Amino acid sequence: MSGHATAARVRLSIGASAFGKIFGTVGLVLVLAAVVVTTVKVADTSAAGETANGGNSATDSALSGTTAGVLDDFAQGVRTAPLPFRLLALACLLGGLYALLFLWRATAWLDGTVATKRGALLSRRTDLARASVGLGSIDRSSTTHWYNIPAPVVTPPGRTLSLKIPLHGLGLRRLPASQLVALARAVGSNRGPHTDQTRAVGNYLLLLADSSAPAT
Repeated sequence: MSGHATAARVRLSIGASAFGKIFGTVGLVLVLAAVVVTTVKVADTSAAGETANGGNSATDSALSGTTAGVLDDFAQGVRTAPLPFRLLALACLLGGLYALLFLWRATAWLDGTVATKRGALLSRRTDLARASVGLGSIDRSSTTHWYNIPAPVVTPPGRTLSLKIPLHGLGLRRLPASQLVALARAVGSNRGPHTDQTRAVGNYLLLLADSSAPAT
């Protein structure tokens, strides 16, 4: 265990780049703003209907145009809109917030032989020296097609839920050579029951690292 404590942490570039985070945040904020504006319009339509029927919306006019007023109108729209629209607005809002969390939090790293993969809310970790390690893939999409990227599949002893580590960062053709070598070394220390399979994964990682390294 002391080896894990003293080993230098190697961060794996599977998350979005700084530019990708900013670009993605702007896009998500625009989507969430559209949801809020649409819901506010529903609230305004409802308020106009109430006024026509003798209601009084003057108490709300002082807040109109302010952040507090917009949020109040959004809450009012969620309360008064038809049920399908309310469910859709809440789903879009929660989905957008989850995507924003994932965009900024998703990452992975190695502490010695222990791999940790963090998502929007939860983190999972496993020791590559003890787990069963195979090679699988993860589906990704671009603007024109779907494609597969290779990913070591790590299954801790006595468990069925596996951890996949993509070898392709967002905006990267593949992980940098130094990160691939760190993964290969961690996998190479495996003494589990499937050593031939694990050794093949380690060798594959080293081949990728050699092809990724800059020519000298």
